[in-house]
Amino acid sequence: MIAGLVLLAGNVQHILERALAALTLFYESAAVKTVVLKSLIAHKLRNRRVGIIHTISLGFVLFVLVAYAMEMRNDELSFMSEHLSDVELEPKTGRELSFIDIIELEQILSGPLAADVDNFVWLPEKLSELPRLQSLIQDTSVADYGRVRTEVVGIRGVAPDVFDVANPLFTEKESWNETSAVPLAEQLYTPRGSQSVGSGAFVDEMRDGSTGNGFLLMFDRPYSTLLFAVKPSFTLNSVARLTMRSKPSSDQTVMMSYPMYMKYTGATSVSTLQYNLLSVKMKGKDPKAYSRVKDELTRFSYRHNGDFKVWSCMDEMQEDESWQSYLDVVFLVVVVLFLVLCFFSLSTVTTANILEESKELAVLRAMGVTKCKTVMICVYEAAVFVLVNSIVGMGIGAAIAYSLALQRALYTDLPVAFQFPTLHVIVIFAASLACAALCAIWPALYMLRRPIAELAKL
Repeated sequence: MIAGLVLLAGNVQHILERALAALTLFYESAAVKTVVLKSLIAHKLRNRRVGIIHTISLGFVLFVLVAYAMEMRNDELSFMSEHLSDVELEPKTGRELSFIDIIELEQILSGPLAADVDNFVWLPEKLSELPRLQSLIQDTSVADYGRVRTEVVGIRGVAPDVFDVANPLFTEKESWNETSAVPLAEQLYTPRGSQSVGSGAFVDEMRDGSTGNGFLLMFDRPYSTLLFAVKPSFTLNSVARLTMRSKPSSDQTVMMSYPMYMKYTGATSVSTLQYNLLSVKMKGKDPKAYSRVKDELTRFSYRHNGDFKVWSCMDEMQEDESWQSYLDVVFLVVVVLFLVLCFFSLSTVTTANILEESKELAVLRAMGVTKCKTVMICVYEAAVFVLVNSIVGMGIGAAIAYSLALQRALYTDLPVAFQFPTLHVIVIFAASLACAALCAIWPALYMLRRPIAELAKL
């Protein structure tokens, strides 16, 4: 694919050379730019082979760099999407957060850690997985009014500020009340939203052709099914940790307010709900603050026989950064080695071009052009040729890598993690210009040491 696009781009190479010469040689006279462009046209056939090799090589190098950076970022996003916010505490199997645990944790977060913590929320267990309801409710699902389409879902109660804590990078809204100034989850606590839920955007397709704009919540019991008609207050294409998607998938989440959740579970107060997650949003990205919060929550877990797992996104980010810095050095070495190899092929072509245009150099010298200006014209020709091929190659490599990122985003429902290797591109451009200058200066000076008359006879 890279080779095919490079060959296709060869049809517009001269246009790019003219544009780049006009952009970069703005300080030179029109005569100098004309001489540079005419020289590029005269040497087009000889330059083509080296240009194709240089462009394909740079395209492949940048494709690898961008693909690697996006893969690292995708892995990071994939792992972070499994967690609601920055720091989380979760009970291990067979344990739950009791009301006494919640009081103790709130005192910790509101006391010594108040300067580091922005907000925190508690997330109850899915309704179908509550121990006291497992013998009464076998499964929970949603369906249209005709019960033609059904999808298994997990029903959770959420706090009004759950989206203030949730990682905004993964929250993608599909439909909601745009005229309301009330935050998204808080709409479930309004009089209008008291019988509404939040769900994945897949219910919008389910409701097509059905009467009204609602759907059914179904509680499957051993010998019967309970049906409740609800309306979606909002629909989402994605949200961190909770499965809420635009297409049907296994175990999607339906959000509802605590009072509505308590009504279905039979809980008498919020303190009697069974919580299985504490999610904490930090005020900044200070690693020391993350460490303090994680250490304090870890000590809480130790006081309770290690019954809780503590996770911090900073640990993952620091681990990824250590690998990133190591591999960046490796790729920089690869880029430098590649440019050294390109230097030899470029020097051969540039030397041949300058030796071939000896008569043109003699004419320029006879017209009064100084040696320095003549050398600069040779350098300009080599620099424009190298920069055009570098831009085309890197553009093609980055475009192919970005198209692969778009394809992956369609299947993973994660944000497009396009990462451009700025440092490597700067190194490539700087080294390419240095190669062009070195390849042109020496043969130009070698030719211009001769008298004009002798130069014209070569």
